[in-house]
Amino acid sequence: MTTAALAHYLLTHVGPFTFSQLRAHASRAGLDAAIRRGEIVRLLPNRYASALHADSWHARSLAAADWAHGAIAGDAALAFADLGDAPARVDVVVPTGRHKRGPSWVRVHATQDVAATWRAFGRRVVVPPIAVVQAYSWAANHDRAERVFAACRRGAKPDQIVEAAQATSNVAQRRYLMRLLRAASEGAESYLEMKADRVLRGPVLSQCLRQHWVRVGDRRFKLDAFHEASATALEFDGEGYHSGIAQVAADRERDSILASVGILTLRFGYARVLDDAEGCRALAEATIRSRRHERPAGSATSQ
Repeated sequence: MTTAALAHYLLTHVGPFTFSQLRAHASRAGLDAAIRRGEIVRLLPNRYASALHADSWHARSLAAADWAHGAIAGDAALAFADLGDAPARVDVVVPTGRHKRGPSWVRVHATQDVAATWRAFGRRVVVPPIAVVQAYSWAANHDRAERVFAACRRGAKPDQIVEAAQATSNVAQRRYLMRLLRAASEGAESYLEMKADRVLRGPVLSQCLRQHWVRVGDRRFKLDAFHEASATALEFDGEGYHSGIAQVAADRERDSILASVGILTLRFGYARVLDDAEGCRALAEATIRSRRHERPAGSATSQ
C-alpha cells in the first residue's frame, strides 16, 4: 500500500488498530516512519490510531477495553448507550486483582461487583443502570446530580438505576443518589428542578402539575410546573442547562407562543431558587392570586 493509500485508510477508519492490523496496509518501515512523524499515535500498548482520530473518545474507549481486558464503564458506557456526552476520561472495570495503570485519560477500576454488560463494536460495555451508578460515584461532588438527571432525560429508567445501586456494594453518597432518583422518578429533569420543591410548597403552589405538556398549533412544550386554575407556568432555569444567547432567544419565543393562548410564564434562575426560595414562592403566589383576582390572606378589603 502506498503512503497516500495508508493516509486515506487512516482517514476513513477511526480505529484503534493493533500493529499487526496496520502492517496489513503498509510496510514495517513505512509504519515506523509514520509513527516517528506523528501521523500514527500509540494510544496504549499495541493500540494505535491516526493523529486525526487519536483524541476520539470512541477509539480510546475501545483501546482501553482491549488493553485492560475489561468492560467500558461509567461515562463512556453511557455515551455508547446515547445516555451521556462524550467523556473526557475513559473508565474501565476489571475484576479485583487485575488493576492496571495507564495514561491520564483512562482509569481502571478493580471491583468485586459483577457488572452485566452488552457488546458494542466487539467490546463489553456495562449496562446503563449500572453505568449511571458508576458515573455518579466517580464524578466530582458538584457533577453527581447532573450525571443522574442527564441520563434520565435521555431515557434511563430511575427504578432500574435504584435496583442497580442496591446491588452495588460501594456507592458514594448512596442516600443522596436515592434522593436524586426519587426526584427523577417524580419528573424532575435537573438538580434545580429537584430544588424547585422548595418553591412549589403551600396550598397554592402544591397544586401545580409537574412536567406538564401543552400543544400550541403544531408546537409542543413541556412546562416545569403548571398552575391549572390560573394558567400560569413556572420554569426553573439552571446555570448550564438554560444558558447562552440562542437559549435565551428560544425561551422568549416559547414564552410568547404560550402567552398567545393565555399562559403566563414565570422564570426563576438557579441562584435565586437556591438563595431565596421563599421570595420565589411569594412572587409566584402573588402572581397566581392576581391572575385569579384573589386577595392574599389577611389583606385589607376596600369599603
